[in-house]
Amino acid sequence: MTARERALTVQGWMDPDELDWLAEQAAKAPRVLEVGAWKGRSTIVLAASTPGVVCAVDPYQSRDPILAEEFHRVGADALRVQFWQNVRPWESKITLYESGHHLRDQRPDPFDFIFIDGEHDEMSVAMDLFLYLPLLRPGGVLAGHDYVRPSVQWAVKRFVPWSVRQPVGSIWEALCPGMK
Repeated sequence: MTARERALTVQGWMDPDELDWLAEQAAKAPRVLEVGAWKGRSTIVLAASTPGVVCAVDPYQSRDPILAEEFHRVGADALRVQFWQNVRPWESKITLYESGHHLRDQRPDPFDFIFIDGEHDEMSVAMDLFLYLPLLRPGGVLAGHDYVRPSVQWAVKRFVPWSVRQPVGSIWEALCPGMK
């Protein structure tokens, strides 16, 4: 089973074309940061495709009514276990952080690709951009998911200093200077 096939067996909201786009980006990125890992659907293709490592951030709590119900029903610990079971073949390439502040406190080397797919309200997306944009290496790729949501569009348009395009599905990509 390929990484893409395995990813499609995991509960999530990325469609196959979006997973393929993530894999293409990760293949060019030795250091990947994923914000919002949930059960690992996108983490699988990122980790399988990168020549390096994936740092994933997910606090396993949510204000989103759909996700909050599952958090309440099964608990954060069970969701973390499920994440690790799903990504097992690539676990040596993945570090999971429960807080972006924990990651920033470690002062990591800059990331080549940052993918934002955490909470989807305006303030959460804006906070993710505020926290993680400084961790992008010059010339790196900044992207995210759910650009069809007005709340995501609002935050991206206000806090991303470059033009934005939608390369596939509901993925947005910031066109940093020097990108094609």
